[in-house]
Amino acid sequence: MVKENLLNAEVRQDAGKGAARKLRAKGIIPAVMYGEDTDPVPLSISDYDFSKLISKAARSSMIIDLTVGDSEPQKVIIKEVQTDPVSSKINCVDFKKISMDKKITLSLPIKLVGTPVGVKDQGGILQTIRREIEISCLPGNIPEKVELDVSGLSIGDSLHYEDIDMEGVEVISDLELSVATVVAPTVMKEKVEAVEGEELEEGVEAEAAEGEGESAEPERIGEKGKEEEE
Repeated sequence: MVKENLLNAEVRQDAGKGAARKLRAKGIIPAVMYGEDTDPVPLSISDYDFSKLISKAARSSMIIDLTVGDSEPQKVIIKEVQTDPVSSKINCVDFKKISMDKKITLSLPIKLVGTPVGVKDQGGILQTIRREIEISCLPGNIPEKVELDVSGLSIGDSLHYEDIDMEGVEVISDLELSVATVVAPTVMKEKVEAVEGEELEEGVEAEAAEGEGESAEPERIGEKGKEEEE
């Protein structure tokens, strides 16, 4: 079900932020490979090669044959990709070693497909409640993508995790939880009006309090002093 992909890596000798910055300046991404029975191994990978690799398929379901130096390829999945919040460039990648005959647990993104009847014909609004599903399966059974057809939803209808059709996997997420629903536009309008009403009320109260402060008569120091003298 899942295409396997090739990627080369080298053992990274230098650690620290300074060394990592120098690597990234050369087009190299710092990486780490984790395993259940081994210590973490610091690696370096080509930014170009990795970016090209993850552009071909969803990285959450990708199995990679990672070759470190002259060693034999090892099966890994991408556990985490850290990116720069400003430039969106990749800062670091975490790989996790896997065995093809042992189940793994992972979260996959859910793609909603189709236009609900409740939106197209009834003027409703499609709401996405949950965007990922957690599953457990053998690596070879990882779905390439998870899709949920919402075209049959009318206003008031919902789809749940149990409505997602996947073979050879165990769903860890609560099957009764909703993933998507179609609501009437009046419901959304009432929510907006309620928020606007609260903000307006708070503004009026603030203005009233400010007005009371301004209307308070100031103390007339001169007259008070005169009364004390008398």
